[in-house]
Amino acid sequence: MKIEQIYRQNDWWDEINWSQLERDVRRLQGRIYRASKKNDNYRLT
Repeated sequence: MKIEQIYRQNDWWDEINWSQLERDVRRLQGRIYRASKKNDNYRLT
């Protein structure tokens, strides 16, 4: 389901799986952190 389809509904806020969303965000933050850390190491050498 696309995000546009969700927020056009009146009760879209209740439909969000917050724990899944939190897991996805944390995983994304971890990827960003590792990628930026790798770039920092690359610049230092």
